[in-house]
Amino acid sequence: MCKYIRLFLLLCIVQYSLNAQQVRPDDGYLFDQTIVPKIEVYLSQDSLDTMLLPTNVRSNHEYRAMCIITKGDTKDTINNIGLRLRGNTSRLADKKSFKISFNSFEPEKKFKGLEKLNLNGEHNDPSIVRAKLAWDFFADAKIPAARVNHVRLHINNEYRGLYLNIEHIDEEFIKKRFENTDGNLFKCLWPANLNYINSDPESYKFTNNGRRAYDLKTNTVEDDYSGLADFIWRLNSSVTNNFQCKIEEVLDVNSVLKAMAIDMLTSNWDGVINQNNFYLYEDLNTGKFHWLPYDTDNTFGIDWFGIDWASVDIYQYANRLGSDRPLYEQMLTLPEYRAKYTYYVDQLIQSYYNNSVLDPVLDDVNSMTTPFRIPDTYATEDYNWSITDFSNSFGDFDDAHVKYGLKSFITKRKSKALEQLDDYDIVPIMTSLKIVHTESDVQIYTDMIDDLGIESVILHYSIDAAEWNESNMALNDDGHYFATIAINAPGFLQYYIKVTDSSNQSRNFPICGNTEINTGFFPTPNLVINELMASNSVAVTDNNGEYDDWIELYNADNVDIQLSNYYLSDNSENPNKWQLPNIILSPDDYLVIWADEDGSQGDTHANFKLQKSGEQIGIYDNTDNNFALLDYIEFGAQNTDVSFGRRPNGVGEFEVLDFYSPKANNDINTEVKEVSSLNLSIYPNPTSIEIRIDEKYIGQRYNIANTHGKILTSAIYDEAINIKQLPSGLYYISIVGGGVISIDKFIIVR
Repeated sequence: MCKYIRLFLLLCIVQYSLNAQQVRPDDGYLFDQTIVPKIEVYLSQDSLDTMLLPTNVRSNHEYRAMCIITKGDTKDTINNIGLRLRGNTSRLADKKSFKISFNSFEPEKKFKGLEKLNLNGEHNDPSIVRAKLAWDFFADAKIPAARVNHVRLHINNEYRGLYLNIEHIDEEFIKKRFENTDGNLFKCLWPANLNYINSDPESYKFTNNGRRAYDLKTNTVEDDYSGLADFIWRLNSSVTNNFQCKIEEVLDVNSVLKAMAIDMLTSNWDGVINQNNFYLYEDLNTGKFHWLPYDTDNTFGIDWFGIDWASVDIYQYANRLGSDRPLYEQMLTLPEYRAKYTYYVDQLIQSYYNNSVLDPVLDDVNSMTTPFRIPDTYATEDYNWSITDFSNSFGDFDDAHVKYGLKSFITKRKSKALEQLDDYDIVPIMTSLKIVHTESDVQIYTDMIDDLGIESVILHYSIDAAEWNESNMALNDDGHYFATIAINAPGFLQYYIKVTDSSNQSRNFPICGNTEINTGFFPTPNLVINELMASNSVAVTDNNGEYDDWIELYNADNVDIQLSNYYLSDNSENPNKWQLPNIILSPDDYLVIWADEDGSQGDTHANFKLQKSGEQIGIYDNTDNNFALLDYIEFGAQNTDVSFGRRPNGVGEFEVLDFYSPKANNDINTEVKEVSSLNLSIYPNPTSIEIRIDEKYIGQRYNIANTHGKILTSAIYDEAINIKQLPSGLYYISIVGGGVISIDKFIIVR
């Protein structure tokens, strides 16, 4: 059944967005770009000496340590971390690279939402900024990329030098950038050339140097390579045999073409074209793969092959290190994709990759990092680079494998790329698509770009397999192309969008066939958000004894509800943010969800927290019902240890409750008229194992608190209360019922 709360959100459910991923999260605490934080690591000297032995440089053994992170006046100490060497050739360098793991000895432990930090010495780069410059370029172009900043590293009170702190690519990385976060993440290392082997997914699990070339990092129990095998088969299909239809079903083509352009402009030769150093993320909801860059230090003119990377033809870039690079070769063989690649190169040069934009950035980095590079003696040991070399490497430079300074490389690469550009006229590019469902219509929003301008956007559609219709998608006030399709009842919609540009080139989206979606909403159960606490300091503990924010769900229906069919979210644009646990909730029953971002503590721990300052929470149906809204609350600023709940219970509006009542009826708090002390008839008292109180309190909630008022236990009374877990001392027990708070005290003696 539909409920009356928050009518606008109830009737407007966003189903799908083409660019739903948040491709560049905020820098946050650990990737501050305005200062150079200090990281101190302490471990036993024996452990450090053993780690650095030449015979151990290939070891991934983690040594127990602690670290202190200092940012200005703020200092954080993190105990019980793991420290090890990281990298490939950098393990042989004098200036080592290190990995800090917060969760090595305490599973699921995080610091500021992260499990690991990669501290790279950048021994091959005199400027110690090339990798950061490349990562930032990808991120600014809306390609999911790691966050990076400079830090100064000390180990056992020895200054190890100026380092790059690079965000680790793992499930936490995916959660911050993609709406659908349960997909397959593959780390692709040499020789991951994306060439077709055969149709057997097991064939792509081959190993090299003791690890898989396509190494699945998530969903390892399922170990499913079928999607990867299918993607590689499609990628290697003949470009004359329906290639675009095949590849666009499983690959974010426009993002890949843009990333290829950045790869070329930064001369990132140690990635896809070297069959090495990239990730693939398979979104299991959309079925599409996304290419993620990785390990971008061999860029901006670093060369080991005698190749002038600033002059390489932009269309022959992938062939400089060998043939059989299907991702590049197939993309650039197709005229439409080659034109888009050319367009991206041109646009990136005009908007970002030029000296007027990047020279001031490089000057700021040079100025900020020089004080910490001067005492960095480890930076001089591998190639004898001095502080003068460091400074010159930002401008003009030529030494050993570093053939250019950064500014001079950018100047030449930009100039040569512009000389090599084809003339182009791209077909329209769709950059976003959003579907909004209501009970009476379907609203479709899209964004398009074209080098010469868009002439028309036409929606072709059929409702419930009836005749096909057309609707002109006009620009709305927000600058999106928009159309509305009226519906009378739940059903299905088939559609495609035809876009024509000013040179009369047309493109259908999808390129082949059409898209089919469900429409309207089927009835939903009466599952409600009944109570919440957005700032829990000493009120209620979870199953781990922690004071987490919490949300109480209540089955106000007359039938059982299978909760795993539904989702809980604090973002209406991402309704399937957290799937409810596999629990059947009976009528008139309650479930408390702990909003602590820590699923390792149990199935009732959500992947988001509540904001004390106020936010939104919604319960949503699954994709089969277009994520129909079951219940929704938008709340303002909350007080600590005060709950916000419905009165009357399960059906009323939200209000501040006099007493919190998780897993209980909110109405018991409505009319507390007096406080009655010392009348619960506790026995035995003193006690050591259990206490009992008057049987009239059976079925009512009790709270046990210590002498400081901290609630230690909260449950429903049922004949006896087990207190074996509490130490000796004086305690208070309280019960709210019949408009009266009853309080008494008891003593535990052992």
